[in-house]
Parts: sequence; C-alpha cells; structure tokens
Amino acid sequence: MNYKDSFSGSKFQLLEKDKLIYIKKFYKKLNKRDLKSLKKQRSFKSFFIKNYKVQSANIKAIDKKKKLVTLNYYPGLSGSELILNSDLHVYKILNFFLEQYVNNLIETAEFEIFDEKPYLTKCEEIKKKTIPKYINLYKKIFKNICMKLDKVEINIKGKCHGDLTLSNIIINNNLKKIILIDFLETFNESPLQDICKLIQDLRLYWSSRRFNNTNMLRAKIFCDNLKPFTLIKKLPLYKILDLEMSMTLLRILPYVTENDHKTIEWLENSHDKLSYNFYKNIWEY
Repeated sequence: MNYKDSFSGSKFQLLEKDKLIYIKKFYKKLNKRDLKSLKKQRSFKSFFIKNYKVQSANIKAIDKKKKLVTLNYYPGLSGSELILNSDLHVYKILNFFLEQYVNNLIETAEFEIFDEKPYLTKCEEIKKKTIPKYINLYKKIFKNICMKLDKVEINIKGKCHGDLTLSNIIINNNLKKIILIDFLETFNESPLQDICKLIQDLRLYWSSRRFNNTNMLRAKIFCDNLKPFTLIKKLPLYKILDLEMSMTLLRILPYVTENDHKTIEWLENSHDKLSYNFYKNIWEY
C-alpha cells in the first residue's frame, strides 16, 4: 500500500471498511504530548457558521502499542489545494470562519503576567532536536528570541488548536462542513499559537513555499485578502505576538530534513521579515 508522509514524519494510509473510508496515522513515537493532542481534538466542541458545521476530525481508535491512530476520512479542499482550487464561495466561507474563530479565541482568553521560563525550556528542547547542519540558524533565531524576552510584560492564555495552518483545515462545500485536523498540545497553551500559525500561512506563505512563480502569485492574492486579524490590532499584543512568531519559526526547525533547502530558505526569509512594519502591514492588507 502507498503511504503519504507528513512534515512531522508521520505516515498515513487509507483504509476501507464497511463501505466507509478511514485514515490510519502511524506515529514514530506516540508519546504523552501526542495523546494530549488527540484528547484536545476529541474535546473540540462543534459549532455552526453560515450553515456550515465546524468540527474536529473524528478519532475512531487509538492503538498505543502499534503507535497507530484511526480517523474518519473527510474529502474536501485543504492546504495548497484550498489555495489553488477554491471558488469564491469557499473563499468567503474560509474568510468568515477564520475571522470568527480568531475573534472567539481572543474574546475568551485571559491576560496574565509573562513568564519567560516555558520559552527558554522549549528553546532548549528544540536545540537538542535540531540537526548540526541547522544549528547556526537555531542560534540566530534564539538570539533574537532572547532580545525579545525582556520586553514582554503580559501574555494571554486560553484555547487553541495548536497548529492552525491551512493544511489542517478541510472545507467540504457539498456537505457544508469545515473539519479541523491534527490538533497539537503546545508548550504554552495560548490563542497566540493559532494566530501565529495563521500569520505563518497567510502572510509568510508557508503552505505555498514550494509553488512555482505563477502559483505563488495566486497564493499571495488568495492569502493577502483573508483578513482574520481585525480584532488583534486593537489589543496591546505586539510584543508578545512578536516573541511568539519567532518561537513559531523555531519550532519548525527540528522537523526540517537535511536536504529540505526550500524550508530552510523560507525560515531564513521569514525570520528576516519580522519587524514592527511587518506586523503593521498584516492589519493593512
């Protein structure tokens, strides 16, 4: 059988049983963090927007011994296909969903005093997992993170998906469903995790990084006109958001394989773009 590899190293296999299609996800290691992520996915409460049901992908079974998770299969547009193949209706639904989702994250979050310890601990974990070839890039981003730590005074805590990129959003127009997949338990559970992932995708073009020039132009038009960030610009979140964006980039580094030059180029360029003007332009698209 053919397998599809994910960026994180997991493998996927389609399975048909009782006339239904399932996906088997094979983990390299099914650790406590993975189990917490699966629990988060199972705990997500569905809701409706414009007659579309927003739900998480149903987890049918978890086999800890085989490091295997079986999920329902959901057809639809996701990731790069969502960018390149959406019609105007799907585009508007995506835009409305993202705006409502982000607004709800912020409105239900709570402010707290900033604690730098979880960030430093996470950086140390990332360093241990980063291959020697990329350690200089690690040092470059980490140095930038350390400079930002002293400037942050407040943080926000609340719900988050944990890895809210376009690749983890499936839209099925025929069934009127928006399905969220691959939830992630993060080192610092905060709505900013999801907001930074959306910035990663919609303003730094993560899902489009391997496109040719023509498709990249289409991706920029698609992503630049999605506007889920309206509420954020009204809050005093610039300093913590700036720190979280650098952490978001650093968190990708351990998953980059030795010959993935495209992702390394994307990481370097994205890191260099982070500035006050970059965030200002996010709101002004």
